[in-house]
Amino acid sequence: MTLALSLGVLLMTILSGLNFGVKNYFLQQSNQDKILRELTVTPLGNKLELSLATLIPKAQLTPQLIEKIKQIPEIEEVLPTNSINGISSLQVSLLGQIFQTDALLYGAPYQSLNLPEISQEEWAQYQNEPYPAVISTKLLDLYNLTFANANNFPQITKENFIGKEITILLNQSTFFETQEGPTIKLKAKILGFSPNVKLIGLTLPDKTIEKINQDFLNKAQDNYLDAIVHVKKPEYLSIVSEKLQNLGFQVTTAEQSLKTVEGIFKVTDLSLNFFFLVMMILSGLLISSTFLNKISEQGREIAILKTLGMTNQQIGNLYLFEASLIGSIASLIGIILGIIFSAPLNIFLSNFLSNILSKPKTFFVYSPILIISLILYAILTACIFAYIPAMKAAKLNPIKLLAK
Repeated sequence: MTLALSLGVLLMTILSGLNFGVKNYFLQQSNQDKILRELTVTPLGNKLELSLATLIPKAQLTPQLIEKIKQIPEIEEVLPTNSINGISSLQVSLLGQIFQTDALLYGAPYQSLNLPEISQEEWAQYQNEPYPAVISTKLLDLYNLTFANANNFPQITKENFIGKEITILLNQSTFFETQEGPTIKLKAKILGFSPNVKLIGLTLPDKTIEKINQDFLNKAQDNYLDAIVHVKKPEYLSIVSEKLQNLGFQVTTAEQSLKTVEGIFKVTDLSLNFFFLVMMILSGLLISSTFLNKISEQGREIAILKTLGMTNQQIGNLYLFEASLIGSIASLIGIILGIIFSAPLNIFLSNFLSNILSKPKTFFVYSPILIISLILYAILTACIFAYIPAMKAAKLNPIKLLAK
């Protein structure tokens, strides 16, 4: 009985710690003050429209619109994103193979990267090749988690990319015949990975993109794709969002992403609660059955206690006390073993997901509230399912028991 309840608490400890650890990581990431002061602005109805012939996104955010956004008093800074005004491909040597694919080239200011490994001076070296560049963390994680596993391809680590030179082929498409002039080869160097850049494509300094557009494509930088807006305080986010929408802009906030993350974890919480309910019923039925057998075997002892003056309530409380004691011991054993077993599991998960950049340092987190909840859960389970046997013991007739 104690062993069964301990095993139940052990499983719940590990699953709860894992759920709490992962949830804590993602919600903390979403709740950072910088993220809660950030929103993305595009003209209303402007979507990333790609033509199969050109693969060029429509840039509709004009400098005049940028200035209009800057006039809002609650806004601290506006960081517009630009792009190459033409088709382009990327060529890179990776894992002994040369890969080439069509790609979108974006430009971003240093303040939008959130990448401490790269200094502002490094990011500003846009005059000479190789140009500094970053890739989306989500893109690497997406490849390793889905594409690589599904196709039995090797995992790609961050180290495979850092310092790697990539050839940019302007006016050339890998998959389509459309070409707007001679192919121009440029060099870029991967400096790091950022969660704040576009998912698909390569991101360079915004000034680099302006230079490439002017010097090599003879096209002035007149419009932007979108703009990252930082408000002065987190409480200004909803106010600024409303003002921008009233001005005819489409706004995406971190709060919306946070609600999505919270929605996902609500589903996992419901699943865990259902699992806990099943474990509670299974453990409880075993407790109830064990106590019923125990009471039938201890009939004479119960009768003697009653003849010595113990009341029905005291007899019932005696078994409930025993159940609570079993619940306490089982919970402590299960929690201690769960915490011990989570250490090697944490190492296994860290090694298994070693190439994933967006992951917590520790997958298992045990808060005092979680520990107390598990202890109370075990005690309540034991007492609830021991209640009927305890009441049965309390109502036994001592005369009939002693007469047997």
